[in-house]
Order: sequence, then structure tokens, then C-alpha cells
Amino acid sequence: YATVQRGTRSRPPGWSGNRSFSLSAPRNSKRHQSQSDERAHPIDEIEERMIKEEGQVPVFSNRFKTSESLAEYKDKYKDLENGQTVIDKIHSIAGRIATKRGHSQKLFFYDIINGAGDKVQVVSSLSQSKNPELFPFIHSNLRRGDIVGITGHVGKTKTGEVSLYEHNIQLLSPCLHNLPSQGLKQPDIRFKQRYLDFIINESSRQNIFTRAKIISYLRKFLEDRDFVEIETPILGITAGGAAARPFQTYANALDVPLTLRIAPELYLKQMVIGGFDRVFEIGKQFRNEGIDHTHNPEFTTCELYQSFANYEDMMKLTEDLLHGMVQKMKGTSEIDFTNEDGSTVKINFSPPFQRISIRDAIASHFNESLPDFQTEQGTEWLRQKCLQLEIQVGNPMTPVRMLDKLIGAIVESKCQNPTFVTDHPIIMSPLAKSHEDSTKSGYSERFELFVNGSELANAYSELNDPREQRQRFQHQQQMANMGDLEAQLPDEEFCTALEYGLPPTAGWGLGIDRLVMLLCGQHNIKEVIPFPMRKPKKEGEEEETQKPN
Repeated sequence: YATVQRGTRSRPPGWSGNRSFSLSAPRNSKRHQSQSDERAHPIDEIEERMIKEEGQVPVFSNRFKTSESLAEYKDKYKDLENGQTVIDKIHSIAGRIATKRGHSQKLFFYDIINGAGDKVQVVSSLSQSKNPELFPFIHSNLRRGDIVGITGHVGKTKTGEVSLYEHNIQLLSPCLHNLPSQGLKQPDIRFKQRYLDFIINESSRQNIFTRAKIISYLRKFLEDRDFVEIETPILGITAGGAAARPFQTYANALDVPLTLRIAPELYLKQMVIGGFDRVFEIGKQFRNEGIDHTHNPEFTTCELYQSFANYEDMMKLTEDLLHGMVQKMKGTSEIDFTNEDGSTVKINFSPPFQRISIRDAIASHFNESLPDFQTEQGTEWLRQKCLQLEIQVGNPMTPVRMLDKLIGAIVESKCQNPTFVTDHPIIMSPLAKSHEDSTKSGYSERFELFVNGSELANAYSELNDPREQRQRFQHQQQMANMGDLEAQLPDEEFCTALEYGLPPTAGWGLGIDRLVMLLCGQHNIKEVIPFPMRKPKKEGEEEETQKPN
């Protein structure tokens, strides 16, 4: 704008010196709303906002050099006295226009924000402008949502707000659509146009910042304990390491069907066999299963494996990790979480965490001893108990699926504070070692961590006997033959690797998305994933999208 020749649209038609803009909902006032600039900016009208004069600085600029970030600028001058200005030093800042307030044709106030939520007020006065003849034209064309660069001197207003007194303001990239004037709440629009959600809703941006901090803390925690980060394949011939239905694809170059991984477990254990005593991986997993508030087909986990350790060591690691993380991010060991029904619960991450034995909890609930779940008698017992509790189990009604439903009904509701749920039957844990305690024959050295009724982590002492591992895989194959699409299929290459010797090892996995949900106070996994999976509309159905007004 600063290079436009004198006299060009110095006062464009429809210009008013008293317009108000805000990313938040405006006041409930017709007078106030009438002052908002609601002109649409569809792509075919951009020419009206771009002045094509020879030598003009482009509207879509290549670069704007800033002297500091918005946060640094405000922090540097926070100690100025009210009404004080510093005119001997020029600053340059940039950001998006969140609000625009015109007090006359000669004075405008802008709130400039960045993605981190930092905000700086910009004061634009005709008396201080380096282009006074263009002042009305420039400021009539700046709109809420535009990205601008501003150069000027610092000062603090009489009301105590650190501000930048503008000498020159440059449009770096125009917002060609009206931003929603009443906020943005519709989930269909928010998750389809995620960029718009982030522009409008600071809470959505903060969820992603929190996610990044959690991953950063987790990575540093493990690296400080000599764990080595590993990258394992996402594509493979078979999908192993978890009980889940994989996505299928095809490699044209190899002429073979492939699957997307459901877990990195088998590869990471092969790294341990190869001599890497402590390994971890933070990455995406893919499971072709249902979508709900806590499940997304593509999700992020952290898995680690530590030689010469067992599941008890993983309990200590889990307590140290989560207690330290919550202390670091919240400043306390106890957090408040508001459930979907509006009730608020306090969740305390101070160790030691509560422990509940699956075996003992189920036996106590029915007041009877438990059968061997790998027998027909055990399968029938499970079927009867599910009927007794009116638990719906879809086909096929395998012992594993029925046990999983029983545990959910009897145990998980008792897990408000962090709780280790232990002693899983072996048939539920084909990769875990049998319990070392002879009184727990038929059960595994495994735990799942539940917080507020939701599973966060899973760990066990790793099975390292190749013969027994083959037998476990055969049993899983039988479950698959019965129609269980989540059964783990045999992996002979992994069994061969075990023959070279896997030391006593503990493995551990954490669902990062669910941990972020907990620490952000969210109930829907989509809120903490930058671009969650969405169901597309069928042909002929119109998909809801935020359009220009």
C-alpha cells in the first residue's frame, strides 16, 4: 500500500471511520453489529483489494522481517510507565488482525495475534503515519483475519497496555473470506476446515501446543534414561504386536499384499535381540476398526522395551513419568477433570498408583473360583456370566472377547485415580510371559493403566521362549479361524529371531492421544489430533463448509 501513487482511492466508496472487528462473538447489540465489516471476500473479488501500480509491494509478500515475536515484544516493555513512549527505537512485528476498532477517520486500534495466542495492540494514528495521504484508504481495506506486518515505536497506553504505535502497516496476506462473527462451534466445520478452527478458537490451538509439550517431555524422559529412539517399518507382510484388525494395501513393485502396522512391538523386540538394550518409538499406528470419542483409525503411541526388567519395573517407570509430567505441566499432582455428564472429579497422580487384580476382582464379584479360560468349561462360564450381567458381545463370542467385556464392566469403573489393572489371563496376552508366581498359573505378568475409566497404557514381561511363542500364535490362529478379525496372526520371522536369544525384557506402550485428552480436559479424541479422520459425505449429500457471508 505504501507505494501507491498519491490520490488513488484516498477515500473509497463506502468507507467509514468507525468499524469494529472481533474474532470472538460481538456484543448482543444491533448498533454494535451494524458497525462490523461483513463484506465478503470471494476469490473473484481479490482484485478490488490489490492495487496494481508499477513498483507496488505485492499483497502476497515473500517476506517480512520482524524484530521480535509478539511475546518478546510485550515482555521487553512491560515495565514502561502508563502513557510512556520510546520513539528512538523502531520495531517490526507481524500477525493476524483479530480485532479492528475505528474511533475516527484519524485513529484506529488493532489487536494483532499469533498462533500461540499472544496479542499486541497496534495504534494507528494519522498524525504518526508515514503515508498520511493514503491513511484512510489503507485502513479502510484492512480487515479482520488479514495477516499484516507493522513497523513503529513502542509505548504503553494510559490504561497500561503495551502497544506498537504504527508508522507503516503492510498487508502480507489478505483473508478472502469473512471469519465467523459468532464464533465457530459446529464440529463438522471445525474438523473439516481445521485451519479455520485454529484461527477462531484459541482452545483448539492450545490443545495442539499441549500435545507437543507432552511428546517433548516423554522423549526427553526416555532419552535421559538412555533409551534410543528407533524408527520401524509402517508397511509389512503381516501385522503383529497387538490384537487389532489391520488396513490392507498392495505393493506394486513387490507384487505382494501389505498391511499397515498396528504396533511396532515385534520390530522393537528384534532390536533388543540385536543388542539395543533400551529402545523406544513414538509414531503412528493404524487399526481398521470403529471410530468413536476415544478411537481414531490413525493414532499415536509410544512403545519402549528395556532389557533385564519386568513389568514391575514398568510400573515404577509409569509412575515416575506421569507424576513428573503432570507436575511439570500443571504445577500440581492433582488435576480436575469434568466428565461429559458435567460432574467434576479430582485425579491424583501421586505414586504409588492403585493396583487391582483381574483374577481377584472377577472372583470376588461372582463370589466363586474361576475356571481355566482355555477350556470349553471356561468358555461356557464366561458366556453365562456375560448373560447374567446383560453384557452384549458381538460374534464371534471367543473367550478373549468375553473376558474383555467382563473386565470393562467389573474393573474399569473402579479406576478413577491412576490404577494398574493386573493379572490378565494368558489367552488375552499372547506375547506376555506367564506369571512367575506359581499361585497365578494361567495368568500373565501384565498390567493395563486406567485413569478415570479409560485405558492409557499397557505393559508386560515379554515372552522370550520361541517354542511357547509358536504355541501362542497357533492358538491365535484358531481364534482367527473362528472369525476373530483382531486375533494376532503367526509371525515365523519373529519366532526365528527369538531363537537367537531375547534377554529378559519388559515392554510398555502408551496411547499419547488419550493422555493429551486427559491433560486438556477433552472428551473427544478429535479435539487433540490436528487432522482427525472424518467420514466423507455420500454422493449427492452436501458437506457443511464455512462459506463467505
